[in-house]
Amino acid sequence: MTISVDIHRDKREVIAAAYDRVSGLMDDLPATLAHFPSLETLAPLGDERYHWKLSPLGPITHRVRIDFATAFKVERHKGHLSFEPVKGVGSAAIGGRILLQPLDGERTQLQMTIKGTVHVPLSFLLKPLAAPIVAREFNGLVDGFVANLQRAHL
Repeated sequence: MTISVDIHRDKREVIAAAYDRVSGLMDDLPATLAHFPSLETLAPLGDERYHWKLSPLGPITHRVRIDFATAFKVERHKGHLSFEPVKGVGSAAIGGRILLQPLDGERTQLQMTIKGTVHVPLSFLLKPLAAPIVAREFNGLVDGFVANLQRAHL
């Protein structure tokens, strides 16, 4: 049996780096996305679409592998990066957007919104327990992604 868990994450952060440096991360999506925690593989599907496969996540007794595909649209001149789920690929459907705004010469506002559904092979009876764990794991991945980018590039 499989349950569906909705996820939603809004993150707003001031990055201590100039706008041009932060927006430059949009120029090489595979290199930027490689900083996503627990990412095992990121396979290009063509046309700015990528199939993500994550390492197994969750408590040791119920670890699950999550994979999904996203189609990206980059508008670097506007500081916008949006992504939509690619239907029919994987165990999740994830979409969202990242907006960048220059604050001053050395700081950039990052606003990230991610929404989706993760399908987890668990009994329906476990859904009340699984939903907060999936949300916590996912939020940790998003926070880790931003932290990894800051350490590596900014």
